[in-house]
Amino acid sequence: MSGKINFSPHPWFTYIKIVFLYWLIIIPEPGKAQDACMLVPAPLPQRVEQATVILEGKVVAQKSFWDAGHQNIYTANTVEVYKILKGRLAAPEQVEIITEGGTVGDKMHVYSATLALKPGQQGIFFLEPLGFPAANQVLTNLVRFSVYSSLQGFIRYQLPGLTAREPFRTYHSIQNELYPLLLAFPDLKLITIKENADLNKPVIYPNPVPNRAARTQAIPAISGFSPDTITAGTGSVLTITGQNFGSSRDSGFVEFKNANDGGATYIKPLASDYISWSDNLIRVKVPSIPADDGTGVAGTGQFRVMNGTDTRAATSPAELAIRYAVSNVLKEEKAYQPYHIDANGNGGYTIQFAANVPEAARAAFRRSMQTWTCYTNINWVADAVTSTAIISAEDNINLVRLADAGSLPSNVLGRTVSRYQGCQLGSNYSYLVSEFDFEFNDRTSWQFGPATPAINQFDFETTTLHELGHAHQLAHMIQPRSVMHYSISRTQVTRSLSGRNDVEGGNHVTNRSFQNNICNHTRMVPRVSADCTLPANLLSFEAVLQTNGTALLTWVNQNESNLAFYEIQKSIDAIAWHALARQAASSTNGRSYTFTDPRPGTGFTYYRLRLGNKDNQYNFSPSRRIGTDTGLAAGLQLFPNPIQEHNLHFAYQAPANGRILIRIYDIVGREHTLLVRNVTAGSNPFYFSMPGLKSGLYVLQVIQEKEVHQARFIKP
Repeated sequence: MSGKINFSPHPWFTYIKIVFLYWLIIIPEPGKAQDACMLVPAPLPQRVEQATVILEGKVVAQKSFWDAGHQNIYTANTVEVYKILKGRLAAPEQVEIITEGGTVGDKMHVYSATLALKPGQQGIFFLEPLGFPAANQVLTNLVRFSVYSSLQGFIRYQLPGLTAREPFRTYHSIQNELYPLLLAFPDLKLITIKENADLNKPVIYPNPVPNRAARTQAIPAISGFSPDTITAGTGSVLTITGQNFGSSRDSGFVEFKNANDGGATYIKPLASDYISWSDNLIRVKVPSIPADDGTGVAGTGQFRVMNGTDTRAATSPAELAIRYAVSNVLKEEKAYQPYHIDANGNGGYTIQFAANVPEAARAAFRRSMQTWTCYTNINWVADAVTSTAIISAEDNINLVRLADAGSLPSNVLGRTVSRYQGCQLGSNYSYLVSEFDFEFNDRTSWQFGPATPAINQFDFETTTLHELGHAHQLAHMIQPRSVMHYSISRTQVTRSLSGRNDVEGGNHVTNRSFQNNICNHTRMVPRVSADCTLPANLLSFEAVLQTNGTALLTWVNQNESNLAFYEIQKSIDAIAWHALARQAASSTNGRSYTFTDPRPGTGFTYYRLRLGNKDNQYNFSPSRRIGTDTGLAAGLQLFPNPIQEHNLHFAYQAPANGRILIRIYDIVGREHTLLVRNVTAGSNPFYFSMPGLKSGLYVLQVIQEKEVHQARFIKP
């Protein structure tokens, strides 16, 4: 191997620099979380020592493939080498880096807390011999490597600003900060294999400008945006007003704070996320899959706009709050929200434990499962039979296992593997969660509970609650009170869900999954459990069907010092909830409450409480169910189904004279019909002709006072 040595400091100077920089390179930036999502910091000296090859390179091509046993998908990334800092390569021009996950046909595997590369990305790679024996297939004649410590083994360059970023640190200059830090190690030398032209381009910083009228025609400025609270990955659209955005987008873009690193970096939406762009108005979907980094998600914070003609960015005058984020699947540069299905024949998914998971860990995991089920009705059950599986694979087993050093990247606490199956519907696609697996580090000092963790311990229930959130298909947030907050630290105990963030996000995912079949698979069925832990200070909550046909709700709270109100909510399917009434919290010492619903409806009826705090946060109680299963459409008869031609016939059994609200909406909640009609007590027939209704699955809903009836129908 030959090449030019760009910089080689004197050994004595190197020694002094190592002593001086020791604390700098082992401690994350001030104010940053010590443990980002399932990562324990791998200090730079550790990575330098453990890596057999360290190089600067750029991903120029990639191809995903199944391993030899058709159990897991991997991706082969061809990396063009610019510089070598450690190790020797027989053919130094290119190497092949194997990463876990990828897409083959209609199958996709996604690993949390694990490196996923994209063509065009470049930076410093810390490499080790290929650590995936099953993936050792010969695709090219290049030397193959794994990345040591996965996410922490890649310092990604951020161009054209000539900065760099890793999970726990930002380097403000590649030339003046990152290179000298690396070359402070005696064993590292910077040997050039090929000039990196991108590092020789002029530096362009997206410098923020004051949020006032632009001083020149070219500088963009943001005057406002709406809404100020939104969700990511759900198709929600942000409207931005201002000036000098440009008459068309061209090379302009919007950037959001990246929740995966707590907002240290920014992410850009996909091209397909932009709805419209004009000189004074931008409408864009808030993303959970970005255009420039396959692992980013929009998080709470100020966003910015660049118009493509000026290097200065307009920063929003206030923070945009991201309430929750839903994981998306990327196909042909479009983002899709995945669905849950009935995978076990009993309405959902069965989770099994590997033999190496101790009973205390199983109990903590079951508690985490129950927490999600109680508040989002996701249909998960734990199998009492121990699985014989010892590895995570696409094998129709949703496995929980403790992973050893050979099968989990260094300095990773745990991760979730989501396995998707897709199908094409016209020009669009749908994706379902076919399977998921959980891996937790068997060398970590865990507190399995119910006791709280000691110093240097991680709480297993906190960790599993977070990872189950990923299996639920929720992404990271910058919300410290939330289970899906991007970081978890030692001794942290977060064993309950945030109503405003986690519960709302989980309900968004399950509500979509409960309503329709996907890719020839049956929809998930809501799971309602009576064995649910109540929110803090709520001592009891019960719903009882009375002999006179009314529903009596009772609850007791022991401390209401921060509580503003109770909102009583009702549902006929545990999917769509409607507020019945609101009662003020009236005592700092707590008290008993009652509420009577005079018309609970036929069939099953569900109730829950929304507990609103004085700080505008809120939580939910678990749901309570009364009645018997006589069907969702009790009191409402729809015929025929599927409807014929464009004609919808239905009969509504009204309990009394009055007025009803008739709604027809599709499976994603878009309203197509809203009518008010008078009814008399007894059966009321209706006939509608709807020639404009497209083919698909719809919901007919009839509301009379507090009573709600609904039925699904198909338009062929």
